[in-house]
Amino acid sequence: MVEIQDNEIITNHLKEILDERHISIKTFVDYAVRSGISRSAIYKIAANTHYNIQEITVHKLQRLLGVSYEKLISWAPNMSTYFNDNPRGFTQENLEILSHEMRDIGIQLHYQVYSRKESMNVTTMYAQNRRIYLDGNFRIDTSGLPELMANQF
Repeated sequence: MVEIQDNEIITNHLKEILDERHISIKTFVDYAVRSGISRSAIYKIAANTHYNIQEITVHKLQRLLGVSYEKLISWAPNMSTYFNDNPRGFTQENLEILSHEMRDIGIQLHYQVYSRKESMNVTTMYAQNRRIYLDGNFRIDTSGLPELMANQF
């Protein structure tokens, strides 16, 4: 089966493709059964755009419809995984993870949060690698979906 991560959502466009081509689901099912796809699988896929399709079935559908994988299947971020994130700033835990990852490659980060925790300065010390230096200012925009903007580098 196609592996779906918690932060991704897969969508099949079978119904849309059939509608564009003015092919009824019944007609397509009769045609697809002859190529080894079960009747129930086709009905489930057409009825549920997020149905978890086996990879072999995706390939058979591609061949039958004469479409690319990208036309039949699309991937997008599952935004519901971000709804619990704090839109006003970084969590202490996430900053510690970032600091740890950067420390592993010889970079030490320093944070200065200001403006009601909506903005943050991030700087580095030369640490072990004197060629890497970062001095940046970030702001988190919460007027819609939270966006992290790099103001200055």
